[in-house]
Amino acid sequence: MIPFIGISDAKKVINTALQNYEAQQWQMKVEKLKKITAFEENLKQQLSTISKLKTALLRA
Repeated sequence: MIPFIGISDAKKVINTALQNYEAQQWQMKVEKLKKITAFEENLKQQLSTISKLKTALLRA
C-alpha cells in the first residue's frame, strides 16, 4: 500500500505553518517596538538634560 497525502492534510500543514510564522513575525515586531520605545525615552531624557544644561549655562 502506498500512502498518499490528501489535500486536506496539506491544507492543515500549510495553515499551521502560516499561523506559526505570523505569530513569530508578530513577536519580532513587538520586540522591535519595545526597543524603539526605549530608545525614544532615552532621547527624550537626553534632550531634557541638554535643555537644562543650556539654561544653566545662560544663568552662569
